[in-house]
Amino acid sequence: MSRSQAAILAALLVLAAALRVHRLDEQSLWTDEFHSLFAATGRSTTEAERPCGIVLTLTGPPSTSLEGAPPWWRIWGAPNGNPHGNPHPPLYFLALRAWRVLFGDGDAALRSLSVAASLVA
Repeated sequence: MSRSQAAILAALLVLAAALRVHRLDEQSLWTDEFHSLFAATGRSTTEAERPCGIVLTLTGPPSTSLEGAPPWWRIWGAPNGNPHGNPHPPLYFLALRAWRVLFGDGDAALRSLSVAASLVA
């Protein structure tokens, strides 16, 4: 790769990063993002455990928080919405757990893992 090609690639990556990061945490989390947060905690999120038709008042940390979450290896066996086990391979959830430990629990931190992965790809 020549120097000019490397410079063009670097400029494209900087532009791509800027476009991905712009207004990253402006929108609320989507349902699939909440599912990923739940799955990364290692807690079970089966339908039977979710209350329906009532208003909840949180008295402790949110169930998507890593505070009080089971150990990271529980991610592997948590059903996460499927009573027969999680249908999704756990690598993303394990990576998200590690990412959240490093960068925090905010919306931008959650979405920045996908930004980083897309730039590496």
